[in-house]
Amino acid sequence: MILGSLWLIPALCLAGALVNLALGAARAPKSMVTVVGVGSVGAATAAGYAALWEYLNQPIGVVIEPYFTSQPGASPSMRRFSWTPFRR
Repeated sequence: MILGSLWLIPALCLAGALVNLALGAARAPKSMVTVVGVGSVGAATAAGYAALWEYLNQPIGVVIEPYFTSQPGASPSMRRFSWTPFRR
């Protein structure tokens, strides 16, 4: 479920920075600023590890996603992207 919310990882860090900016402007104690800074980065790290855990434990399979092309008459086989290293 966290893979759909990957935006949360940088958002937690940004939210922590904004809260620290407000706390710094309000002359909050250094310990409070430290807790917010470390807590936001720690929460983002935990969310990242949760996303990694979910990604590694999903069923193994090949996912081929069609993408849009700028060529109007392209056949469906031309719209599929498959990367194979060292093959022409």
